[in-house]
Amino acid sequence: MGMLKVLVVPILFLFSVATPVQFGDAREKATDAQALQMYHVFNVAYFEGKLPADVRVHFVEHLTDGTTEAMGITSFTQNSIEIALAAEYRDNYSIWGETLLHEACHIKVRDEIGRPVILLSDGTINTINLDLDQHGPKWQACMLELAENNAFKSMW
Repeated sequence: MGMLKVLVVPILFLFSVATPVQFGDAREKATDAQALQMYHVFNVAYFEGKLPADVRVHFVEHLTDGTTEAMGITSFTQNSIEIALAAEYRDNYSIWGETLLHEACHIKVRDEIGRPVILLSDGTINTINLDLDQHGPKWQACMLELAENNAFKSMW
């Protein structure tokens, strides 16, 4: 009986979160809590729950990777993973939802190759990992798989 409860909770969780249509149509500004909820929904729906659960997801004003403005940045430290989403898009689910999936693929690729794709330290890029192809074949395969599984259907 205990096993049944474990299986039911994630399914109920998927239906308890606001749908993308509610974000996109109402043009309401998403909160950090809603972005984190969508990360967990995406993790279960498209990544089989294999991405880390203890990821910080939040919106940031004037998001930059150190050289240019960015729509999203995933940073890794030894103890944490953080997804920062550009706050100017928090009222457009199509943009921040797609960006969140993009960043989730960076996490998946990092897990597959066993080391961070990019390290940010005090807002600067750690050049040790610049040789890694952040948008290489594994990341592209992740994005293609998302598209094939209709992850972007409500966004495009």
